[in-house]
Amino acid sequence: MKQYMNKHSYIIYTAGRPGLGQLRSQEGTSAGGQSSRKGQDHSLTQFDVMGGLLSSRMVRQADQTCPSRLRSFAASHLIRSRKLEAAPADGQVAQGQSPGFTLLECLISLGLSLLILISALEISTQARRVFFRLKETQESSLAAAVALEKIRQDLETAGAGIPSWPGPGNFSPLLASAERLIIFSAEVKTVLLADAEAGQDFLLIELIPGLASKLRKGRALFLADGVLDQLTYVAAVSGNRLSISPALSFSFAADRSQLLLLEKIEIYPDHQQKILRRRINDTSGQPLIEDVISFGVGYTPSENLAVVKLTTACGEKSHDYELVLYPKNLGKS
Repeated sequence: MKQYMNKHSYIIYTAGRPGLGQLRSQEGTSAGGQSSRKGQDHSLTQFDVMGGLLSSRMVRQADQTCPSRLRSFAASHLIRSRKLEAAPADGQVAQGQSPGFTLLECLISLGLSLLILISALEISTQARRVFFRLKETQESSLAAAVALEKIRQDLETAGAGIPSWPGPGNFSPLLASAERLIIFSAEVKTVLLADAEAGQDFLLIELIPGLASKLRKGRALFLADGVLDQLTYVAAVSGNRLSISPALSFSFAADRSQLLLLEKIEIYPDHQQKILRRRINDTSGQPLIEDVISFGVGYTPSENLAVVKLTTACGEKSHDYELVLYPKNLGKS
C-alpha cells in the first residue's frame, strides 16, 4: 500500500452510489464486483491531487490486498488529508487572521488601563474623604447634642430644694455670665446650734448622718430664715464648727434659720485646649465636649428664660447650637 500512496493522493471508498460509476475504469469495476460479498457495489478509487485518477490497476491491487481494513483507513485518512490541506503551512498565517497584538496596540491598551486605574483611585480617594467628613460631622453633632442635654439636666436642677428665693442677699441659684454658667441646688439640710451674728466667720451646726463626710473646704453653704438669706463657703472644718468665707452679712437666729449644704455645678470653656468643662463643687473640671470655639449663656430672671449657645469646630467648618429653657425651680416665691 505504501508504494501507491503519497501526500498528494486520496483513497476513496464508494459503495453503490449512483453517479460514481463513470469514475471507475472497466477493470476497476470488475475488481469491485469480485470483492463484493453481499450484493453491494464496492470499489476503491484513488485520486491524485495533482494528476486526477490513477490507474485502475493500482486501485484493483489495493482493493484485493485488504478490502475491509483499507476502506476504513481510506475514509479516515481522507478526512485528515482534507484538514491538513485546508490548514495553513507551518510558519505561515492564514489570510485574514492576526498573529497577535502589535507594539502600538499594547501601548494603547496599557495607557487606557493606567488611565482607568488612576480614575478609579481618584474616585476612591474622594469617596473616602467625603465619608470621613460626614462621619466627623455626625460625631460632632452627636457630641454637641449630648453636651447640651447634660446642660439642660443641670439647668433643671437649678434652685431645687432652696427656699425663700429671692431675698435681700441677692442670691441666685443660677448665675450666668458671658462664658460661665453656675448652678446651685440643695444637697443636705441641717440647723444652727447657736445664733450667728453679722460679721461672724464661723458657724456651729448639727452634724446629721452623712453630713460630716461631705463637709470640706470649698463647699457652698446657704443660710436662710425666711426673710434673709446668704451664700458663703467652707474655709475649714473642725468637728461641728465650720469656718466660713466670706463672713456673714446678716444675723441669723438658730431657732428659725436653716443651713443648706449646696451642690455647685460650674460649666466653662477651656480656651487653651478648646474644651468645654463641667466641674462639680471643688473637683477638677471634666471635659464635656471638645473642639469648642465659643460658649455663651444668658439668663433673664424676669422671664425665667435661660439661653445657652455653643459653637464647635468640625474640620474647616463650624457649627452653632442653641438651647432655650425655662428652669422649673426658679422664679418661685
